Amino acid sequence: MERSDYDSWFLSEAPTLDPHATGLWWNDYPSRPYALPERLHPTTWTGDAAVRFLDGYNEKSPFFLKVSFVRPHSPYDPPERFMRMYENADLPTPKVGSWAARYETPSSARTDIWHGKLAPEVVRRSRQGYYGCITQVDEQIGRILEALERRGLREPTLIVFTSDHGDMTGDQNLWRKSYAYEQSAHVPMLMRWPKGMLSAQRGIVMHQPVELRDILPTFLDAAGTSPSRPIDGRSLLSLVRNNGQGWREFIDLEHDVCYSPANHYPRDIRQNYVKRVIGIPGDRIHMESGAVVRNGIKLTEPCIQHLNVPPDTYRDNFPGVGSREILVPEGQYFVMGDNRDNSEDSRYWGYVPRENIIGKPVLIYWSYDAPTEDLLEFNLHHTVDLALNFFNRTRWDRTFQLIRP
Repeated sequence: MERSDYDSWFLSEAPTLDPHATGLWWNDYPSRPYALPERLHPTTWTGDAAVRFLDGYNEKSPFFLKVSFVRPHSPYDPPERFMRMYENADLPTPKVGSWAARYETPSSARTDIWHGKLAPEVVRRSRQGYYGCITQVDEQIGRILEALERRGLREPTLIVFTSDHGDMTGDQNLWRKSYAYEQSAHVPMLMRWPKGMLSAQRGIVMHQPVELRDILPTFLDAAGTSPSRPIDGRSLLSLVRNNGQGWREFIDLEHDVCYSPANHYPRDIRQNYVKRVIGIPGDRIHMESGAVVRNGIKLTEPCIQHLNVPPDTYRDNFPGVGSREILVPEGQYFVMGDNRDNSEDSRYWGYVPRENIIGKPVLIYWSYDAPTEDLLEFNLHHTVDLALNFFNRTRWDRTFQLIRP
């Protein structure tokens, strides 16, 4: 296998040392201080390489520099001084809803689990290392900004800071990435543009949803050119330039199978879902205290939610925009959860294209009380469960129930 630049450098710099001497591996949840001198840590090496490039850059043409830090992705192995920073810090404890109980049992006996409820002291130690890794990256970014300043390049340089994903670190009994939860999907997106590139004031916060696909069109826009063919992303410079007007309202998420067949979305494009059509094209909709207001009239239907679940800003309100009104676009229908009994999704919402609406539900032909992943995978465990509990776990009061038109 071909060595990375860092591995090649490490071999030349410390040929008698083991770069994995800390004993932690990719996706491990344990955390401990880096076992080698700090100058050999990959985060330090990345910062050194970026600073060395900037200090030696003497070309007349503009430069493009991508600085990609491997950490804070696990292994959580910051140098000792960064671990000590959070030794007595008040770190947040995991957020775990009642629905996450099915993920309490660790996915394996190894240390690279994707789900599992671990002892509080183990989770805290993981987070201590995670926070330490983030702070080490912050320090290296500061060194890069100082290098730009020394060369007189900070002001004319367009700077974008982002990440590819977050880390659950035990929230919802989950570890690693790939989930639509905030801890995994809500990554930073910071942009500092040169004075004169935009008339807008720097240092503002905007709440429109952005994504990694916006990076390429942003740099093309800064270079005064455009994509040679249609692409999915949009320029962040245009977001600021137009003060958010005409920007996307939401992001369409897809993820292939990862860790388990139960962990992917959408589950199956052939799967039908029961949703309530709340708004048609042209309707104006906003939320007030959990209730839907359509065209100025508050809907009177109840928000059924029998399960004891904590507040959810995505389910109970519009994410990040408070009571801001939205206009249902042409060709789209605004839908919400099916409002069924024992439901957590009564206030989950979104747009559905007209061509994806296939008709009205007529009949519940069978209803069975089982975990969602069992119904999706129909594994041996579910087969045995059906054989033993078909009669007492079938919801007879809902089976063959007619659904009102």
